[in-house]
Amino acid sequence: MNTKEYAKWRSERTREREEMCDRKAKEYSGDQDRLASFREVAEDLGVGSDIVIMIFMRKHLDSINAYVRGRNPSGMVEPIKGRIYDMINYLEFLLAVVEEEQS
Repeated sequence: MNTKEYAKWRSERTREREEMCDRKAKEYSGDQDRLASFREVAEDLGVGSDIVIMIFMRKHLDSINAYVRGRNPSGMVEPIKGRIYDMINYLEFLLAVVEEEQS
């Protein structure tokens, strides 16, 4: 994949991932605070939102690890693409929490 092809591919994947994130946001946080569900769980457990995000990310990382190692790739409930998109989205949520705490 050359540079131009990669740029097009990345742009398409980014659009797909952002659309998926926006669809899921309606389920978890509505149109208000996109980090609300992390804050609520963090408060319930007495930990930081960053810890909650890391825990949520871990399940996707475990699935990605299983896929890469060839364990049950065809039996996954959610396609690997969705798991990878979720992982990227959680990294963005983590960055939002970090930047919010630093401001």
